[in-house]
Amino acid sequence: MIGIDRHDRYVARVFLSSWLASTTLFVGLFGVVDFFGKIDDLIENSSSAGAGVAMIGRMYLCRVPSIFVQVAPFVMLMAALFALIRLQRHGELMAIFMTGRSPMRVLAPILGMTLLCMVVLVVAQEVLIPRLALQRANDEAVLIHGKPDWVLSTTIK
Repeated sequence: MIGIDRHDRYVARVFLSSWLASTTLFVGLFGVVDFFGKIDDLIENSSSAGAGVAMIGRMYLCRVPSIFVQVAPFVMLMAALFALIRLQRHGELMAIFMTGRSPMRVLAPILGMTLLCMVVLVVAQEVLIPRLALQRANDEAVLIHGKPDWVLSTTIK
């Protein structure tokens, strides 16, 4: 049985720091682009400055899990690449190989943390996002459509 040792913890820590940076970058970029695409409607339909900012903040806070689920594959790929590039740039990857580790053994912590992230994504997709969807939809209806209760209009002629 393969145990977790110092090399695994170090590679996992490098991957985790790269993952946090990638997550912040992608989720932040996605949120900023979405915010500036809707800024006219948000400003127009917010009732007051304080309440409008609070509602916008709550709407985007409820939206973060769904944004994360959408960008997660890119985040994990970029985090793995950043971690390996960082290890290679500082000569640590070669040092780890010189200890007799195979490349697959070096990648094991990255693959394990990616698998853990996928489990979190499934839980978020199945449990967290449906619970937050109604609150986000209500806030978005007030801020974008100007009505607290919105229905898709159907026109049958």
